Amino acid sequence: MSSDITSSLTASLMEGLYLMLVGMSFVLAFLTIVVFSLSILARLAPEEPAPIKGPADKKKQNDQRLLAVISAAVHRYREDHNQKY
Repeated sequence: MSSDITSSLTASLMEGLYLMLVGMSFVLAFLTIVVFSLSILARLAPEEPAPIKGPADKKKQNDQRLLAVISAAVHRYREDHNQKY
């Protein structure tokens, strides 16, 4: 009776190892295909285009406007809190 249990356990372990090897082989093959596909696509893809440079004056104007708004808000906050004390 114990030999039946041992043989069925051995058969189950062998089947498990076989399935593990088959599964790992498929994963390895799939990942290898993905890596080679991506490397080929990287060679075929054009380089990234240079970023389009917009007018720098507009950014400076926005920064100055933002600075003015923040300064006014801080000034107003300080005025309001100094009057209450």
